[in-house]
Amino acid sequence: MLDLRWLGRDSEGLYAVYEDRGGEPATRRASRAPLDRIRAARVLKHVARAAQDAAAGGVLVRELRPEAVLLGEDAGGEGEEAIPTLAAWGAMRLCEPPAEGVPDCAADPFVPPERKRKADRADARTGIYGLGALLVLLLTGSGPGEGELPEVPAAMRSFLDKTLNNATGKRYLDFDKVFFDLDRCPGAKGLEVETRR
Repeated sequence: MLDLRWLGRDSEGLYAVYEDRGGEPATRRASRAPLDRIRAARVLKHVARAAQDAAAGGVLVRELRPEAVLLGEDAGGEGEEAIPTLAAWGAMRLCEPPAEGVPDCAADPFVPPERKRKADRADARTGIYGLGALLVLLLTGSGPGEGELPEVPAAMRSFLDKTLNNATGKRYLDFDKVFFDLDRCPGAKGLEVETRR
């Protein structure tokens, strides 16, 4: 994770300035060329470990924003794999209801359904939704429901079904189960990850 240098507000809402460790936002990298499922699973496991560490430290991960996941040049390329860096959690992003009562993030595929209905509603499962959304982005270059998902192994399909379920009660309740199922996905099994601080 990155150190926060400055927090402010402009006409578009809250913004944050973080230290620069380089890397390209996952949204830009995946739109250029989606990752293969092995590399996508490996990136996801690193991100899930950082989310788990944040949750263990008392940080509520309200949304996992894919533009805040920075991928090094090696992520998706040949050679040694780069460890993704997390620039921020979605708690930094405002999702305010306009006069009509529909949150401004209603069309955003990376915002969990419960946050679209009520902007301040969040628990651990809202961040877990973001893991599934990030995996879809890495595999397709677009958000959940925006593109066609390629053929994936059954374990990865099950992981996506459990993370992206619209009913929070059917999502994973904690990261232990996330890692159990993620370890069944090709590329993630046996990968030991630590959070880079």
